[in-house]
Amino acid sequence: MCETKSPCIGLCLLSDDRKFCVGCYRTREEIVKWVKYSDKERSNIIGRLATRKKSP
Repeated sequence: MCETKSPCIGLCLLSDDRKFCVGCYRTREEIVKWVKYSDKERSNIIGRLATRKKSP
């Protein structure tokens, strides 16, 4: 079983619009539910983080 690791870098701060963390770019819900997600769900989230990082 391959387990996708958390993208957390220890910089836990919500963006000005409170949509996601400025450290890892996950939403509050994704952070809270991370341990409950399957590896596939985690991988899908990781795939979306780069797009969020580029968003203004």
